[in-house]
Amino acid sequence: MKSRTTHSLTVVVHLMKKLILIIPIFILVGTLFLFLFDPAFERTVKFENHTVEYDWYLFNNAYCSYRTHDHCADNEFNKYNAEIELLNKLCESYNGKKTIENRLIEAVNQLPMSKRTYSELTKSSELQVDSIIKYRKELFQKWWIE
Repeated sequence: MKSRTTHSLTVVVHLMKKLILIIPIFILVGTLFLFLFDPAFERTVKFENHTVEYDWYLFNNAYCSYRTHDHCADNEFNKYNAEIELLNKLCESYNGKKTIENRLIEAVNQLPMSKRTYSELTKSSELQVDSIIKYRKELFQKWWIE
């Protein structure tokens, strides 16, 4: 009876040793696989009833950026472009709503290049929503990778 129990215990200990080796290897291979292929998840930027989706990467598209010397879109790049797309949608659907007007004015104030471009185009530093909508293509431009 004791030998059967001892044998069973030996088998269990042997299996545990294998598991202790297999689990970390599985975790390392899985993490490497995720890093290399870095699947994109959908995120959204919202304002009222307007939404824009963009790709968000678990590893910030690091392997792609490494391979191409930073010529891949990272999470910040994708989010910025989604926000610009949202601002353009707000301009297109503007119906006099004060919250949209405030958001557009706030966006021009937050983007230094947009504010400077606005001043050059309108010859005024006072922001008006009609001018923002008129010059939206110049004010709200997406980033591009060359």
